[in-house]
Amino acid sequence: MASVTFQEVKSDFKFDVSDYQDIYSALIVDPKAIRENIVKKEDVIVLARIAEYIVEIGPRPDRIQAKLSSRVNVKPEIVAKISLRIQEINNFTKKHNIRATQFQAAFPDLILKAREYLTINGANLQRFVPDETLPIVFQFPGSGPVVPDEYRDNDHYGKFNEALTKALSQGSLTVNWTIVQKSLEWKIDIDEIEKSKDVKKDSSKERKSKTITTKKTGSQV
Repeated sequence: MASVTFQEVKSDFKFDVSDYQDIYSALIVDPKAIRENIVKKEDVIVLARIAEYIVEIGPRPDRIQAKLSSRVNVKPEIVAKISLRIQEINNFTKKHNIRATQFQAAFPDLILKAREYLTINGANLQRFVPDETLPIVFQFPGSGPVVPDEYRDNDHYGKFNEALTKALSQGSLTVNWTIVQKSLEWKIDIDEIEKSKDVKKDSSKERKSKTITTKKTGSQV
């Protein structure tokens, strides 16, 4: 069968590159922007609770709901606990027009702290790669911003994402390296967060001490 050749359509492009950048930035899912927006609107206690629930049931509450509906041997009190968490996550994500996976990518520091709490208290976490590739506490989607520098490469964080993708899709999908790279474009210094907490604790103790002292002398702060 003979092939058909078409004449080239020629045109010069001279549109504003900044327009492209603005549109691209508005449409792409940017965890940093999600984080910045939600932090302005929500109390940290609420954020910590959502992070805890996502760690407990995973970032896909719809799948958990479907799985729960097919189980007949789960105790009613456990069903109630799971249903509560699903409802809380769904209410939060609808309120902010995001998915739970996007929350996880925007607040990996909170997810990490919840996972650290579990490991310290003897809970088992799902392992996708050996700890030599990436320590288990960092083995969750979107952990890039909290991954230590020595693991921020293809041999470590990249290998984890390959294993994670295979586990979630039974090997039928390939890793979206654009998303992986996006999660490595920013960092959250966990040590700095801990220092900040310590400073707040110290200042709180200092305020309490001053209050006690002034009460004894009969004056007010």
